Amino acid sequence: MPNVRFEINKELLKRIINAHKKFIDGVDENILNAFHFEVIKNELNIYTTDGHRALKSTVEINNISNMDCSFNVSAYLINNLVILSNSQILLDVTVEDDSVSFTDGAAGTTQKYVLTQGIYPNVQKLIDTHNYKDDNFSISFDKKFFNELNALICDNKTNIINLNFNKEDNLKLVVAHNFCKEIKQTALLMPAKI
Repeated sequence: MPNVRFEINKELLKRIINAHKKFIDGVDENILNAFHFEVIKNELNIYTTDGHRALKSTVEINNISNMDCSFNVSAYLINNLVILSNSQILLDVTVEDDSVSFTDGAAGTTQKYVLTQGIYPNVQKLIDTHNYKDDNFSISFDKKFFNELNALICDNKTNIINLNFNKEDNLKLVVAHNFCKEIKQTALLMPAKI
Protein backbone atom coordinates (compact mmCIF):
# COMPACT_ATOMS: atom_id res chain seq x y z
CA MET A 1 0.00 0.00 0.00
CA PRO A 2 1.39 3.43 -0.90
CA ASN A 3 1.63 5.93 1.96
CA VAL A 4 -1.64 7.70 2.77
CA ARG A 5 -1.37 11.16 4.24
CA PHE A 6 -4.07 13.35 5.75
CA GLU A 7 -4.49 16.26 8.14
CA ILE A 8 -6.95 16.30 11.03
CA ASN A 9 -7.96 18.92 13.55
CA LYS A 10 -5.98 18.07 16.70
CA GLU A 11 -8.65 19.09 19.20
CA LEU A 12 -11.32 17.03 17.43
CA LEU A 13 -9.00 13.99 17.34
CA LYS A 14 -8.26 14.43 21.04
CA ARG A 15 -12.01 14.60 21.84
CA ILE A 16 -12.71 11.49 19.75
CA ILE A 17 -9.89 9.47 21.35
CA ASN A 18 -11.08 10.44 24.84
CA ALA A 19 -14.67 9.53 23.98
CA HIS A 20 -13.62 6.13 22.62
CA LYS A 21 -11.37 5.49 25.64
CA LYS A 22 -14.38 6.00 27.90
CA PHE A 23 -16.52 3.76 25.73
CA ILE A 24 -14.36 0.61 25.55
CA ASP A 25 -13.73 -1.51 28.62
CA GLY A 26 -10.00 -2.19 28.45
CA VAL A 27 -6.80 -1.63 26.57
CA ASP A 28 -5.72 -5.23 25.98
CA GLU A 29 -3.72 -5.94 22.86
CA ASN A 30 -6.45 -7.97 21.12
CA ILE A 31 -8.15 -6.75 17.94
CA LEU A 32 -11.37 -5.82 19.76
CA ASN A 33 -9.45 -3.31 21.85
CA ALA A 34 -7.96 -1.52 18.91
CA PHE A 35 -9.01 1.67 17.22
CA HIS A 36 -10.05 1.02 13.62
CA PHE A 37 -9.44 4.00 11.33
CA GLU A 38 -11.06 4.25 7.91
CA VAL A 39 -10.17 7.07 5.51
CA ILE A 40 -12.79 7.56 2.82
CA LYS A 41 -12.33 10.64 0.64
CA ASN A 42 -12.28 13.59 3.07
CA GLU A 43 -13.77 11.78 6.05
CA LEU A 44 -12.17 9.74 8.79
CA ASN A 45 -14.29 7.09 10.50
CA ILE A 46 -12.98 5.80 13.82
CA TYR A 47 -14.46 2.63 15.31
CA THR A 48 -14.02 0.90 18.66
CA THR A 49 -15.73 -2.09 20.18
CA ASP A 50 -15.14 -4.16 23.28
CA GLY A 51 -17.41 -7.00 22.17
CA HIS A 52 -20.44 -5.66 24.08
CA ARG A 53 -20.99 -2.35 22.32
CA ALA A 54 -19.56 -0.33 19.46
CA LEU A 55 -18.86 3.34 18.78
CA LYS A 56 -18.26 5.08 15.45
CA SER A 57 -17.05 8.68 15.09
CA THR A 58 -16.83 10.54 11.80
CA VAL A 59 -14.84 13.72 11.26
CA GLU A 60 -13.79 15.73 8.21
CA ILE A 61 -10.12 15.60 7.21
CA ASN A 62 -7.88 17.02 4.52
CA ASN A 63 -6.96 13.90 2.53
CA ILE A 64 -3.66 15.15 1.06
CA SER A 65 -2.82 11.91 -0.78
CA ASN A 66 -6.42 11.62 -2.06
CA MET A 67 -6.38 7.88 -1.31
CA ASP A 68 -8.60 5.74 0.90
CA CYS A 69 -7.34 3.24 3.46
CA SER A 70 -8.17 1.50 6.72
CA PHE A 71 -5.90 0.45 9.56
CA ASN A 72 -5.92 -0.67 13.20
CA VAL A 73 -3.93 0.77 16.10
CA SER A 74 -3.83 -0.74 19.59
CA ALA A 75 -6.03 1.14 22.06
CA TYR A 76 -3.10 1.02 24.47
CA LEU A 77 -0.88 2.87 21.97
CA ILE A 78 -3.54 5.41 20.96
CA ASN A 79 -4.19 6.15 24.63
CA ASN A 80 -0.53 7.24 24.85
CA LEU A 81 -0.76 9.64 21.90
CA VAL A 82 0.28 13.11 23.07
CA ILE A 83 -1.62 15.90 21.33
CA LEU A 84 -0.27 19.33 22.23
CA SER A 85 -2.83 22.13 22.42
CA ASN A 86 -0.42 25.04 22.16
CA SER A 87 0.77 24.47 18.61
CA GLN A 88 -0.78 24.37 15.14
CA ILE A 89 -4.41 23.35 14.67
CA LEU A 90 -3.79 20.44 12.29
CA LEU A 91 -2.00 17.17 12.94
CA ASP A 92 -0.35 15.48 9.94
CA VAL A 93 -1.01 11.72 9.80
CA THR A 94 0.93 9.35 7.53
CA VAL A 95 -0.10 5.70 7.16
CA GLU A 96 2.53 3.25 5.91
CA ASP A 97 2.41 -0.54 5.40
CA ASP A 98 3.08 -1.38 9.04
CA SER A 99 2.89 1.92 10.95
CA VAL A 100 1.14 5.25 11.37
CA SER A 101 2.86 8.55 12.25
CA PHE A 102 1.29 11.58 13.89
CA THR A 103 3.33 14.75 13.21
CA ASP A 104 2.87 18.15 14.81
CA GLY A 105 5.04 20.37 12.60
CA ALA A 106 4.89 23.45 14.82
CA ALA A 107 5.93 21.49 17.91
CA GLY A 108 8.54 19.49 15.96
CA THR A 109 7.20 16.15 17.24
CA THR A 110 6.42 12.89 15.46
CA GLN A 111 4.90 9.86 17.18
CA LYS A 112 5.03 6.58 15.27
CA TYR A 113 2.96 3.50 16.15
CA VAL A 114 2.99 -0.05 14.80
CA LEU A 115 -0.30 -1.09 13.23
CA THR A 116 -2.27 -3.90 14.84
CA GLN A 117 -2.65 -6.83 12.46
CA GLY A 118 -5.94 -8.65 12.04
CA ILE A 119 -9.37 -8.15 10.58
CA TYR A 120 -11.46 -5.73 12.59
CA PRO A 121 -15.14 -6.66 13.08
CA ASN A 122 -17.40 -5.01 10.50
CA VAL A 123 -18.94 -2.54 12.93
CA GLN A 124 -20.38 -0.43 10.10
CA LYS A 125 -22.42 -3.42 8.91
CA LEU A 126 -23.81 -3.82 12.44
CA ILE A 127 -24.68 -0.12 12.54
CA ASP A 128 -26.39 -0.32 9.14
CA THR A 129 -28.28 -3.49 10.12
CA HIS A 130 -29.53 -2.04 13.40
CA ASN A 131 -30.22 1.54 12.37
CA TYR A 132 -33.93 1.65 13.13
CA LYS A 133 -34.90 4.92 11.53
CA ASP A 134 -38.03 4.58 9.43
CA ASP A 135 -40.13 1.74 10.79
CA ASN A 136 -39.46 2.19 14.50
CA PHE A 137 -39.64 4.96 17.05
CA SER A 138 -36.96 7.13 18.57
CA ILE A 139 -36.88 9.22 21.73
CA SER A 140 -34.45 12.00 22.70
CA PHE A 141 -33.13 12.24 26.26
CA ASP A 142 -30.88 14.61 28.15
CA LYS A 143 -27.41 13.00 28.13
CA LYS A 144 -26.80 13.33 31.88
CA PHE A 145 -29.29 10.52 32.57
CA PHE A 146 -27.18 7.94 30.79
CA ASN A 147 -23.84 7.28 32.43
CA GLU A 148 -22.94 4.50 30.00
CA LEU A 149 -23.34 6.87 27.08
CA ASN A 150 -21.03 9.52 28.50
CA ALA A 151 -18.54 8.72 25.76
CA LEU A 152 -20.70 10.31 23.09
CA ILE A 153 -19.62 13.82 22.19
CA CYS A 154 -22.65 16.09 22.19
CA ASP A 155 -23.16 19.69 21.32
CA ASN A 156 -22.28 21.71 24.43
CA LYS A 157 -25.52 23.68 24.19
CA THR A 158 -27.97 20.76 24.20
CA ASN A 159 -26.24 17.65 25.61
CA ILE A 160 -28.87 15.58 23.79
CA ILE A 161 -28.45 12.09 22.35
CA ASN A 162 -30.99 10.13 20.34
CA LEU A 163 -31.77 6.44 21.01
CA ASN A 164 -33.44 4.22 18.41
CA PHE A 165 -35.22 1.07 19.60
CA ASN A 166 -36.71 -1.89 17.73
CA LYS A 167 -40.37 -1.79 18.75
CA GLU A 168 -40.93 -5.45 17.83
CA ASP A 169 -38.07 -6.88 19.91
CA ASN A 170 -36.72 -4.89 22.84
CA LEU A 171 -33.76 -7.29 23.15
CA LYS A 172 -32.31 -6.12 19.84
CA LEU A 173 -29.55 -3.53 19.70
CA VAL A 174 -30.22 0.05 20.69
CA VAL A 175 -28.71 2.64 18.38
CA ALA A 176 -27.60 6.00 19.80
CA HIS A 177 -26.72 9.12 17.78
CA ASN A 178 -25.20 12.36 19.01
CA PHE A 179 -26.13 15.87 17.93
CA CYS A 180 -22.75 17.48 17.30
CA LYS A 181 -21.92 19.29 14.05
CA GLU A 182 -18.16 18.64 14.16
CA ILE A 183 -18.10 14.94 15.05
CA LYS A 184 -20.84 12.51 14.04
CA GLN A 185 -21.12 9.46 16.31
CA THR A 186 -23.23 6.31 16.28
CA ALA A 187 -23.12 3.85 19.16
CA LEU A 188 -24.60 0.36 19.45
CA LEU A 189 -25.60 -0.92 22.87
CA MET A 190 -25.55 -4.70 22.74
CA PRO A 191 -27.13 -7.10 25.21
CA ALA A 192 -24.54 -9.81 24.35
CA LYS A 193 -21.04 -10.07 22.93
CA ILE A 194 -20.52 -9.79 19.18
